[in-house]
Amino acid sequence: MELLPNELEPSPAPTYPPPPSIHWTVLLFAFLLIEILLEKFVPDLYIGFADTLILNTWLIYLCLWIRKLDPHSRSLPWAWISIATELALNSVQFLQTEEVLTPSPALGWLIRGLIAATFVLAVAVVFIIRSEVVQHYNQQEPIGLYLSPALTFFFSCIYFQYHFYDIAQFKKRQAKGLAARTLL
Repeated sequence: MELLPNELEPSPAPTYPPPPSIHWTVLLFAFLLIEILLEKFVPDLYIGFADTLILNTWLIYLCLWIRKLDPHSRSLPWAWISIATELALNSVQFLQTEEVLTPSPALGWLIRGLIAATFVLAVAVVFIIRSEVVQHYNQQEPIGLYLSPALTFFFSCIYFQYHFYDIAQFKKRQAKGLAARTLL
């Protein structure tokens, strides 16, 4: 029997990769342990670079995961811009500490501008991630996800992971046929 164009069988729903299935407390303790190890083993001059490169890896990992959910995601380029700005700030502060750059009012303004830009970009990246995750989990995989703006601002990756772990566990139960259609 041949199907007419309007009688096509529905295509299966797309399968999306589950979010990272790490409990938020494990992530928090990993961040704390990394920070303690950096403070202990990395010279003070390089601590800013090490913090930027190591602690932002989770942010990049989240952006790469989001890119798998939506190839048109904006979070990854913004994360790279944020990290580049933070590294620029670290570089200027390093050069000033090494006395390669002589203190001047212009240098002070540059440092303050980079501090402001780093803060604004970091917050922007976190809220772009929030927007993309909420959109995905309320449209493509409707589970009714709500992420508080205040908790996103103050706890960002840890707060996201709190929800991602629950979603990952829900998807595991759902795959086994033990969960209802919605998480909440």
